[in-house]
Amino acid sequence: MTSESSFNDSTDNKSEAETPKKKKRGVRNIHLYKKEKQKSQRLLGQSYVSTSTGRLVPAKSNSNSDCLCKRNCTQQFSTEEKQQLFESVYNGRPKNEQDIYIMSLIEYAKINRHRSKRENPKKRDSTFIYFAMKGNEKIRVCRQAFSILYAIKGKAIFRLTSLKSEGKLPEDKRGRHRNRAGVGNRRPVDYLGAARKPEVRKKKIPKQKAI
Repeated sequence: MTSESSFNDSTDNKSEAETPKKKKRGVRNIHLYKKEKQKSQRLLGQSYVSTSTGRLVPAKSNSNSDCLCKRNCTQQFSTEEKQQLFESVYNGRPKNEQDIYIMSLIEYAKINRHRSKRENPKKRDSTFIYFAMKGNEKIRVCRQAFSILYAIKGKAIFRLTSLKSEGKLPEDKRGRHRNRAGVGNRRPVDYLGAARKPEVRKKKIPKQKAI
């Protein structure tokens, strides 16, 4: 009897393990959504397939190129140090936290003297100084090296420097604009409500009887 009962218990355990667990009603598996997968891959700097265009976006990297300045800023960092710089940004933290950390490595400075050989130089009152972390030390680098080391595009740097000069904090507005497909073409609720009312509809012209 004991052998038969143990055999039955083992078969019952196997059947329970093999049968998939049913999803609870009303519970959403957000991590399985395509947009959520894309978002997590972007925050890690990994390659992903765009849900809007269907194109493969390559992974970010900071080890494929060097800056062209006289100081050779990017060459001051080893491969391991470049990887640490990359992981300091693309570690899965939210987009706003990434931007705040990058902004902490940019300093706003005023220009005291204007030295230019051009006849009509563009006078700027301020400039930005960029830094990269080497261990616990801040190393000043050029803008191009800053873009390469932290795998940031020039457009993103311009946005962050603009916020820095205005004293504002970054805000992730991706997916909240009104340029998405279907959002800009939607008719307002008032229009839809009025269209259903019979008094707003165009009156039909009665047909004239033939003489």
